Amino acid sequence: MTTLVFMRHGETAWNRAGRYLSRTDVALDEQGLRDVRSAVPVLAVPDSPLAASRSSLVLVSSPLRRAVQTAEIAAETLGVPVRETWDDLREVDFGVFEGETEASAMRGAFADAFPAWRDPSSGNVGAPEGESWSTVDDRARRVLDRLGDLGRDALVVSHGCFIRAILAHAVLGLSSHQLRRFRLDNAAFVVLSGSPSNWIVTGLNVRTIS
Repeated sequence: MTTLVFMRHGETAWNRAGRYLSRTDVALDEQGLRDVRSAVPVLAVPDSPLAASRSSLVLVSSPLRRAVQTAEIAAETLGVPVRETWDDLREVDFGVFEGETEASAMRGAFADAFPAWRDPSSGNVGAPEGESWSTVDDRARRVLDRLGDLGRDALVVSHGCFIRAILAHAVLGLSSHQLRRFRLDNAAFVVLSGSPSNWIVTGLNVRTIS
């Protein structure tokens, strides 16, 4: 049985302000750094599902700075190298809503498109000038296929919407737009166990793993 632990990066100033953050390369703030340093040690305790595989653990990250910083802290804490960054692990592109808050988006030039983009039951195809949900679906499948081909336990550092998209589409077979039905806080984990043909969600938005 393989275990995949997906970790959302720590908090940034944009997260704290409630601004939509995808392609903009914002670093962790001081609270984000503290939260990551507090969260990662639970992966090293003896009853962690990753404890037995630390010598062969795969650690991969989104290439965006906030995720790389999170992965570097994890690597130092766990004593494993950051294997590489994968472009497919970047955040869903929010298009015209990048940098907006919910309030400003509802007043802006694309206010008519905003409610459907937020509503998972709307059949929305993606943010204007952003990424389509079908493209996100493709990325989610590729990531799980690539992790499955490695055949090893992995810690995967990525972003809130994209990790939830993996749950929605690649695990549950829904559109990635359904990601909004799941919650994932900064520096929290999602845990999948099983095999490429049968992933089971064993932890969702957790900070304690056993």
